[in-house]
Amino acid sequence: MSILTLSTSLITLAATITLAQPYIPTLSTSLFSWHPVLMALFFWSTITASVLLKQKSPSTLLYHALLQVVAVVAITAGFVVEYYNKDLNKRAHFTSWHGVLGGTATLLCLVVALFGDAVYWFPKAVFGSLVKARKWYEVKKYAGTFATLISVIAGVIGVNAYASVDQNVKLGISGVLTLTTLLLIVIPSSVPAKKVKNDKDN
Repeated sequence: MSILTLSTSLITLAATITLAQPYIPTLSTSLFSWHPVLMALFFWSTITASVLLKQKSPSTLLYHALLQVVAVVAITAGFVVEYYNKDLNKRAHFTSWHGVLGGTATLLCLVVALFGDAVYWFPKAVFGSLVKARKWYEVKKYAGTFATLISVIAGVIGVNAYASVDQNVKLGISGVLTLTTLLLIVIPSSVPAKKVKNDKDN
């Protein structure tokens, strides 16, 4: 793991722990508390996974995939928890930008994850050959970047509107999520990807 990936992971981990910490003591008594905790786990894992992938080495692909499994499980569970919590409290769904973008991000992350699994694990079965599968790699990259960006926008809106921390802490968490996403994921993704040799090529 490079110094950039490690430092980004640790900084993001500190921000997400700060976000989740006020809710951890009430996990056993408040269904809502699971939402920010699970979303904090999502942000750490997906940002780390995305930055890790920039190293362009075959071994990082597996770690990227495993972290994204954690991310997809976390964002899906976080969405389901909040949806069910609103049902229990008879509150309307998708009435704010946070809700609309959060629901969109959840769907996008699921679709991108399934697409990524097809490209990496089942290239011949789904696309017919490794060569054909690799032609879709750029699509997967840009789709993943877009999904991450939408999820971070939704997260920043949610942090500033609902998080149980003071305003300065909200700004700090929002700054970490925004800057890491823009500087280390969105901007680098505008550069055409180099081909990465997969172990399956052997």
